[in-house]
Amino acid sequence: MGALGLHTLKEPPALPPELRGEVRLAGRSTATVPDPWLGYRVRPDWKGDHAHTNRYGLRADAIDPRPAPGVLRILVLGGSTAWSYTARSNDEALSAVLQRELEGRREASPALRGQRIEVLNGGVPGYVSWQSALLYDLHLSALGAQVVISLDGSNDVSGAIRNGEAGVPMRYHLTKRLYLDERPRLLRDLGRWVATRVQRSKLALFLRQLDPPSVQELGAPAPEAVARAYRGALVHLADAARREGALALGVFQPVSVLAEGKPLHPYEAAVNAHEDADMPGRSAYFRACAAAVRAVFAELAAARPDLLLLDATGAFDGVPEVTFADPAHLMPAGRRHLARAIATRLLEGLERKPR
Repeated sequence: MGALGLHTLKEPPALPPELRGEVRLAGRSTATVPDPWLGYRVRPDWKGDHAHTNRYGLRADAIDPRPAPGVLRILVLGGSTAWSYTARSNDEALSAVLQRELEGRREASPALRGQRIEVLNGGVPGYVSWQSALLYDLHLSALGAQVVISLDGSNDVSGAIRNGEAGVPMRYHLTKRLYLDERPRLLRDLGRWVATRVQRSKLALFLRQLDPPSVQELGAPAPEAVARAYRGALVHLADAARREGALALGVFQPVSVLAEGKPLHPYEAAVNAHEDADMPGRSAYFRACAAAVRAVFAELAAARPDLLLLDATGAFDGVPEVTFADPAHLMPAGRRHLARAIATRLLEGLERKPR
């Protein structure tokens, strides 16, 4: 009976076989290097079998230190969705899709006409919005991008659930435990190791799924606190971009549980059902955080006209195609529709910007 019970573990739904060839599902790890302020960054000059980076740690080919005359340089920041975990190559990443989308609109747009468009991928898997803003401020502002896009929000919510605090990196809980209690204690540390091994066992996972902890039991902060922290990161990014003469665009990332205007494919519906079963209250918490973010966006739209904003949770409204490969990462169709929404909002801002 025990062996039978272990086989009843609720695995996430599998992507339909006809779609699996469109995305990279395994081996998504990204090489990183330590960073004294941000924890880690993507490794410069890294070559993997599905991605490569340049000397600046961007998922892009070699670039000039500053954009040449006639080049509109756009920098995309964010976590793994910006990095494009499921893309099979750099050419399939969101940044490349956005570049092609803007190139297709170049002749019709006065803001783009006559320019060469260069979209750089500064995404770093696992980053929250504050890390994205600081990555730009500390390391990437010197590249002279005229537009800086922050595709964030999902990790801010997930990190708040994981850590019980808003606005901190995803691994903050581990860092806090390690750095605020530095003295080694043999019995305590051995006990933690044993507890960790037990918690990761199949039996522990099975028992956890029998009675999974809710978001409330995990001590997630108020959605308003998450939105305030996200607001602070966007304002910091906008201030840093303004110092460089750049335009900032904050994009609240779409995730499957927020795609309420999308006709869900059975697979996407199964993904959302699994999220609810795996952690009761998580979907409702994401929706509450999204509502708080929308209130912040309304306030920022009036207070900071220099900061463009896009709530991309509606980017897939009316789209019957499968756009989500999992709760947060995108299928090629998802990247195309998201790129279109970003391009439309960006052009609105560029065409209003004084020349």
